[in-house]
Amino acid sequence: MSDDEDVAPAVKKKSRVFYGSLEEKERERLSLDATRSSATGSDGVKAGIEAGNINISSGETLEMEERVSERQQEALAAFERRRRARQITVSTDDAEVKAGLRALGEPITLFGEGPADRRERCVNKRSESLNLIGRKSSHNIQ
Repeated sequence: MSDDEDVAPAVKKKSRVFYGSLEEKERERLSLDATRSSATGSDGVKAGIEAGNINISSGETLEMEERVSERQQEALAAFERRRRARQITVSTDDAEVKAGLRALGEPITLFGEGPADRRERCVNKRSESLNLIGRKSSHNIQ
């Protein structure tokens, strides 16, 4: 095969040359497009309603539950506890952390626990104790 045979023959496009304004043709095209789209749009909505995919209600509403489930309350309490724990400042000195744990009535060291773990446990216990104090004071207010 030669290189001349691999080349596809060139196809000339016939171009139209319009003289004058295309305004009238454009108006006709737009009016046809408008009638087609409105007809298919309303037909589509009707078909969706008949199929049950589009719900047109009669004004009825569903009432939402006002109470929060126990799981949501627990999640909110845990989130609040973590937020308070971030705000509590605890020394990085291991001796002070151990003294803080002793003051809370907790063991100063758990098996396999390092100074960073001990500090984190101290922060969590202080957060829990603040949470308990907050609960007691809110019960007394009510």
